[in-house]
Amino acid sequence: MIRMLVGQVHVGTPYLRVLRYVISHLQGRRRAFLALSRAQRHKLVRQVFSAHRANRRIYVQVTGGF
Repeated sequence: MIRMLVGQVHVGTPYLRVLRYVISHLQGRRRAFLALSRAQRHKLVRQVFSAHRANRRIYVQVTGGF
């Protein structure tokens, strides 16, 4: 689900904006994000950033850069 949401965002989008986009699409949005434990929130952030970084790498490989 996270990869799907991150995939909907352009690879040039800043990481924080991608995180906001993912949080805004959670059921319950920000309240749901804050209801997670600190460890779960950190894990979600790492997964979002990792997926976005992977998308950027693919983009660079395919197009040769930004």
